[in-house]
Amino acid sequence: MRHQPDLVHLDGAGAHAPGAAQADAGQFHELVRAMRSPAYVLGRHWDALAWNPPAAALFRDWLGPRASRSGIAAAPQERNLLRYVFLDPGAPAFILDWEERARRLAAEYRADSANWRGDAQHRKLVDELCGASPAFAAAWRSQRVLAREGGMRSFSHPQRGRCEYRQFTLRPAQQPEAKLIVLHPL
Repeated sequence: MRHQPDLVHLDGAGAHAPGAAQADAGQFHELVRAMRSPAYVLGRHWDALAWNPPAAALFRDWLGPRASRSGIAAAPQERNLLRYVFLDPGAPAFILDWEERARRLAAEYRADSANWRGDAQHRKLVDELCGASPAFAAAWRSQRVLAREGGMRSFSHPQRGRCEYRQFTLRPAQQPEAKLIVLHPL
């Protein structure tokens, strides 16, 4: 019997605007737990809903040390991928080719949220990021739209050095606003 790592997760309760479709993090727990590679699930507004220990070890400043012992963060917005990439001072050094990756992420979020013009949480997140990050504001103003795709991802980990992965992004049929991201080591 293969040992299954403990699951680290974030409960998505309260993370979405009332009435908005939201991914149920519970349904992803077993799936993410079964993966050996870093894996995480993003909800509608790119809050991390579930992640495994390899993802927490890789993304220490996003999914790692700030998590409580139980794996439940105090506030879902602390686990938002866009906030991490654009507002965490360590992200540009950690994410290799940060400028291009950051522009791509803004374009991918624009594509994901194209039909959410009336969504108050979406507007609040975009306004916050535009006000706090000149890089996000410029990327958002560019009107660039891209589908969230896989591909090569490289990171400069403080202990492991350069880490390279092939990213796979999947959308569960039952929760199309959620995204399962798996980083397969090269």
